[in-house]
Amino acid sequence: MAYNPNIPLVSNLMVTSQPQIQSNFQTINSVFSKNHSSLNNLDPGRLQGMHTVLTLRPQSTDPTTTVDQVSLYTKTVAGVTSIFFRPSNNQTPIQLTYSSIETGLQSEDPDVFLPRQYTFLAGPFIFYVGRVVVTDGTIISLTPNSTLLYVGLTMAEGGFGTDKSSAAATNINSGGTNFTVRFPFISTTDPTPVFYLAIGQ
Repeated sequence: MAYNPNIPLVSNLMVTSQPQIQSNFQTINSVFSKNHSSLNNLDPGRLQGMHTVLTLRPQSTDPTTTVDQVSLYTKTVAGVTSIFFRPSNNQTPIQLTYSSIETGLQSEDPDVFLPRQYTFLAGPFIFYVGRVVVTDGTIISLTPNSTLLYVGLTMAEGGFGTDKSSAAATNINSGGTNFTVRFPFISTTDPTPVFYLAIGQ
């Protein structure tokens, strides 16, 4: 039987409503136990009612919060569902997670890291790091998309802006995550390894 919130009716005889009441209790117990310790679990470490997993459905809009409330929820950004925290009194929501599909190893033994990496701190900033082998004038597009605030480049043998072997980032896209690699102090058309550090918002 499907769950019926209208049982028992005043006019129902016990023999009539008993099967539906029993079905309701069984349904409640089954649904509750999907993300919680079961109602009759007496294990001190997993008492009934405790969450075993928290599943959040994406929201179409940011929830409202009063002066004594905060909200933890998910919504979709650029096709990726992420966790958000909204402070009290409808303050600006803070994104807590980003997808990490481009972070980590592309192969092991020996470890070979993906050439483009990024990390994320809760708040408005995204940090990108990586190594690319490029020629002068190459345009680099970082993901996930953001508004770049800073880009620092260096060639393998130099430090960030410390000598004439350093590379430079130009044409930093204020509306996206693109920049152009330039080698202002060297003349070469050969592909050259470059390390980058970028901050986006």
